[in-house]
Amino acid sequence: YNTEQIEFKTWCGATVDYQNNTITHNEGSVELTKNEMFILKQLIEQKNKIVTRDALIKSLWDDERFVSDNTLTVNVNRLRKKLD
Repeated sequence: YNTEQIEFKTWCGATVDYQNNTITHNEGSVELTKNEMFILKQLIEQKNKIVTRDALIKSLWDDERFVSDNTLTVNVNRLRKKLD
């Protein structure tokens, strides 16, 4: 059983802190919401693979009947702006 959790990840010259939902780079630090961090973590862990919208929705929200596709779009757009 592996109980060790990865708290930090270096990615594209930045340090991603999963525990505190922050990304630190030479230019400063950015705070992410839990959903934004979850999306980023999924994309980092699935590097060079296609992560479908449906897979993200199912992972983020247990019951996709109550989540519109637009909700994921809003979260991804906010994440993109913060990473810019």
